[in-house]
Amino acid sequence: MKKLCLLGVLSGFLLARGFCQNAVGQESVSEIGKGFYVRFHAGYSFGAGKMGGGIADLDMPGYNYTQSSRYDNVEEDEESYEEKRKAISLGQGVDLMLGAGYMFNRYVGIDFSISSVFGSPVKVRHLETSTHHVDMSDNSIMPLESWSSSRDETVYKLGYTGLFLTPAVRLVAPVSDRFSLYSRIGVAIPLLSRARYTIERDESSSRRGWFEDYYGNRESLNESSHDDATTSYRLNSFFRLGFDAALGLDVTFGRHWSLYAEVEARVQSFAVKKKTMVEYVNDGRNLLPNVDEEDRVVEYVRKREDTGSDDQRLSYNIPASSIGINIGFVYRF
Repeated sequence: MKKLCLLGVLSGFLLARGFCQNAVGQESVSEIGKGFYVRFHAGYSFGAGKMGGGIADLDMPGYNYTQSSRYDNVEEDEESYEEKRKAISLGQGVDLMLGAGYMFNRYVGIDFSISSVFGSPVKVRHLETSTHHVDMSDNSIMPLESWSSSRDETVYKLGYTGLFLTPAVRLVAPVSDRFSLYSRIGVAIPLLSRARYTIERDESSSRRGWFEDYYGNRESLNESSHDDATTSYRLNSFFRLGFDAALGLDVTFGRHWSLYAEVEARVQSFAVKKKTMVEYVNDGRNLLPNVDEEDRVVEYVRKREDTGSDDQRLSYNIPASSIGINIGFVYRF
């Protein structure tokens, strides 16, 4: 919110500067840029207002974790691990926008745009690996030597897709006949707000070596196993009005065309309304039909009441704010 206020103050300053320049210039200059226009841009946004500590209701941890263990009855055992905090925001991703507007004069106009956000999934990774070497060849009863290893990896992914209608006020401060600074301040109305949460588990183990039975017969060991599972949920959101602002530079080429580059800030949050299981696969087998319909969907409420039932779950917010860089073009009629 402070960033939006700062953009507003700066916009007012730039607008006042533009009016002052116009007062000492020719009156016909104020007609430049007046009228309807359409614009398009593409950009990339970085998540802002991130939360740490994971999301308890999704069982999504808030840190990357790696552990490696090595056990050997001949050499010393070795074990190490690493934890790294992972901040979460749904605002990071590619942004595409199509808009139109009308400039009342060279300095003030209104702008309407439809923008889509294709969020890059936030990933949290837990990995545990271990190796074992057992040497009992000096054992006169049952000689044995084996090498075994195991790997257990779980990857949590949280992605986001959004579609917004963004009405805004556009303020322009001409620097010259070709270059202009501008700002855009408005609201972000969500037309589509959906997230996808996926848990991918991959476990594998192997063992090789040899042993002798009580009769002295030597047999080889060669065992392996693998197990993988994927579970995905679709998250729907309550309606949440957001705020949008941008500050940029417009470069005019001829009467109709111009290019622009801007920094855009959007303040938005994702309030979970429903969680629906949409995928459940284990070792390549689709197990979703085996899950009862009532167990696939979890409903959330904004206010929990004492109804004697434990079916109600209280909604929670996931940050979806962003700061992005956009590059696009404008066509003026």
